Amino acid sequence: MEFMFDIQELIILLNNYCNLCCSYCCFKEDKSEQFIECSIKHLEKAITLFFECIKFNPKSQRVLCFNADGETLLSKKLLVNGIKFAAKLKKKFHGKNVILAIVTNGTLIDHYLASQFFRFGVSVTISIDGNAFTHDQHRVDKNNFPTHGKVINGIYHLKKFKVPFSVRAVITPETALHIPETYNFLKKLHPSRLVKLRPVRKKQYPLLPEKWVEVFTKNYTKCIKTLLLNGVDISEFPDDAYYFARFITQGIPRQRYCGAGYNMLWMTPLGFFTSCGLFSNTDKILGHIDMLSSAKDLCNLLEKPFASIFRSNSPQFNEPCMSCFWVDVCNGGCPALKILSQKTREPPLLCEYYSTLGTMMESFYNLINFRR
Repeated sequence: MEFMFDIQELIILLNNYCNLCCSYCCFKEDKSEQFIECSIKHLEKAITLFFECIKFNPKSQRVLCFNADGETLLSKKLLVNGIKFAAKLKKKFHGKNVILAIVTNGTLIDHYLASQFFRFGVSVTISIDGNAFTHDQHRVDKNNFPTHGKVINGIYHLKKFKVPFSVRAVITPETALHIPETYNFLKKLHPSRLVKLRPVRKKQYPLLPEKWVEVFTKNYTKCIKTLLLNGVDISEFPDDAYYFARFITQGIPRQRYCGAGYNMLWMTPLGFFTSCGLFSNTDKILGHIDMLSSAKDLCNLLEKPFASIFRSNSPQFNEPCMSCFWVDVCNGGCPALKILSQKTREPPLLCEYYSTLGTMMESFYNLINFRR
């Protein structure tokens, strides 16, 4: 079975600290006043084990991502050393199918970092919640100053060096009314991959209050309907809508929501492995980085109980969905949210959203085909 012997995505959390104070951050209560940073020996060992996994399936697409429990670029020196080391191993192991990636809030990207991202072939994902009005409602620095201008400046440096980047926005109840404007703003930045629009959620119940899901659904579908009416190509849709459009028009299902429990691992700054970043500050760990470990030892972590619970066939993970036609697109939604919700008799939290979006898009395409 594929999940037993192959790590195809490794996310390394370089530190536990952030330079922002976002109003909706669900990790603030987990933050320690002490700055904790991944050690260089743990970082290089994890990267080495990841590249050694190529031998299990040389043709697999893989992602090595540098992230943080706060802000990745606060570990500037460590990050540059990490991507340099990863680029070296990518060449050594003939890892042509390996993507090197970074997730950042974008405020600290400067000329030097952008040049290093270009030099070592790194792609960047930036968190930006839309235009200055929507973004600065929630994403401020420690002194409560707006950060939108700094993010735009960071994107300017990436563009200068032609570094591929993507953008993702967190949608809150306050900014939900502006989803169409947010999407249009983000598209004008010309990202290299699909725009991601994500409803804000918490780590404690209710993770996604029902009323809030209704608001998000209404405004998201309104945005997509406008794109459909304007004849926008599906490759330009935000990611959820793209997967639905592809399924409806081409019959292509989404393989799975994410690789948690199958082929993905997260490593915390202290060297602990878990199945998902939402559990980086919990006792839900799979193991610890060992300087004597082999690539197979890394893969075998996915056989641990807390990894198997993410798999849909696990007897511990039997939360029902609405069993609608769209299960091949949403795959039941985010598995971590299911586990955190600790509900066993209710549909996944975003079931109604996926169902409404799929039904609306299917009706539109059926109408178009009928007219033809």
